[in-house]
Amino acid sequence: LMLLLILLIFSVSSQEIFDLSFFGSSRLIRGHHLFPNYFSPSSSFFSLPSKDEYAISYIHTHIGQINDVISDVSMDNMLIKSICSYSQEGETYYVVNTGSGEGRHEIALNLTMKELQESMKTHTESQVEVSHICSNGRTFDVVWHHAKNFVQHFIVEESPLKEVMNSSESMAREGYYPSTIQSFIAPSTPRALVIWRKGFGVKGRLYLSSISPVNREGHISVWRDDGFSWRNRTIPRSIRLGSFDLSALDWEVESEIRRQEVPSISISVQYSNQTLFERSYGYADLVKEIEATTSHRYRIASVSKTITAMLVTHLVNAGKISYGDRVFGPNGILSSLYRGPMNIYLRSITVQNLLEHSSGAWSHFMKLEFTKRELTNSQFLYWILASNQPTIPPGRVHIYSNIGYIFLGRVIEAVSGMTYETFARQSLFRPLNIEGAAIADRVPLSDEVNYYSHDNASPYLSWSPRRLDAAAGWTLKAGDIARVMSELNTHRNGKYRLMVVRGWTRWNYGRGVQIGNDGSIYHMGSMAGSESLAYSKGRLSIGLVANLRGTRENWLTPWMESVARRLSTRFQ
Repeated sequence: LMLLLILLIFSVSSQEIFDLSFFGSSRLIRGHHLFPNYFSPSSSFFSLPSKDEYAISYIHTHIGQINDVISDVSMDNMLIKSICSYSQEGETYYVVNTGSGEGRHEIALNLTMKELQESMKTHTESQVEVSHICSNGRTFDVVWHHAKNFVQHFIVEESPLKEVMNSSESMAREGYYPSTIQSFIAPSTPRALVIWRKGFGVKGRLYLSSISPVNREGHISVWRDDGFSWRNRTIPRSIRLGSFDLSALDWEVESEIRRQEVPSISISVQYSNQTLFERSYGYADLVKEIEATTSHRYRIASVSKTITAMLVTHLVNAGKISYGDRVFGPNGILSSLYRGPMNIYLRSITVQNLLEHSSGAWSHFMKLEFTKRELTNSQFLYWILASNQPTIPPGRVHIYSNIGYIFLGRVIEAVSGMTYETFARQSLFRPLNIEGAAIADRVPLSDEVNYYSHDNASPYLSWSPRRLDAAAGWTLKAGDIARVMSELNTHRNGKYRLMVVRGWTRWNYGRGVQIGNDGSIYHMGSMAGSESLAYSKGRLSIGLVANLRGTRENWLTPWMESVARRLSTRFQ
């Protein structure tokens, strides 16, 4: 591990502190970044050596000179790394730290906490990276970086120092490490401002040493390594069953793992309801280097929709509902969910419309399912019906909708008299001898992998599997997915025949399943932290899962589909 002294909270050894008089008239130093010593009665600065040979620190810069410094730095094709204010004799001055880098910087000075929070929200949504935040105990100075490289997810926390230190381990469990931290007294209590950044297999923790309440001597250190890469590593394999020559498959999967830096991939192939082979590659947990096995469970994202559609079909076959039943309105299945005003389009939505994504409402691109996190699930659905009623007649267009499938989960509960999860276990998983299937939660379940995402979305914080239960919430093994698809494909001309019917609004989507021209049926899944594929053709069924999503949705699923189609050709 590499020890990074990110920020000194109290005084440290004198060799690391420079008084203002040390600089004479030059007011700058090369090869170092300086930070104000807020506990010194005179102007002095902590010095951190920089690995950047172009690093320059400008000190004692007056507010009237800031724009000139920023302009000069930009003209030299450099970036501002941090700005920190301090006071001397009633005047405000700044330390400006610069260095090399790509992109452009954006500066905000003297923000209040409310302004900082609003700015954080705006920039996070725009995927602009926070480089550094500095506080003098009253206001905040922020440097943002607009870069070509994709921004990893980050969280800014300003709390009492003790709370920040205590949260280090819990944040590490969710894949976050402290990239910068600053402490200050406000007004008499030690507080800390920390940027938690999502690491791709980064090991990091806060360490507090030699604090004395009398002289305030001591410092905070951050232990962090350089992150995970498959370069020069052997990818571990876990193999269950199969006497076939799978060297070509191993090469293809491991090549993709290295190319995309995928932590793990698990695959299961069944033929005529019997397992041909199962293989897992990589690590279920990068930090602890826990090898992935065929017994590990993964979030399957939108493959959950196929499960939900099968459950609805069970109720249809039992005569408890029909595809043409209205869902909303006085006589709808979910009439008690919302009794307020509703337009004719909302009242006309049927079970079939929700299954086919033809309700005319709640497009996935609107991302409504990720908003209003403070609401309970029932409050959220009430808000959806009250504030987001359809503007297009149902049955006209295909609008892919997670929310439509969330409503189907509530339909299943209303008709069956059970929770969605219980009905799924009783009517589908138990008859197939699938054990351990569960709706995911923020805390990983037993035998569940950890999740990673290249994009600016946290697998644990950006969405709620419990809210999206019937749309994207299930965790299963790759073998469980293959078993579900074997069940569906075996009875595609029987009890599930109405699922495998091309929709009126989209030729390649039926009712909870995608339909290929070659007779294949499948569904893809992609959420922050995981991607999946459920596939079946002829007598062959395949489950493929990964604990990574790349810089966009469906980063790996096209590759997964190509692998499934080649396996289908080989083993038919």
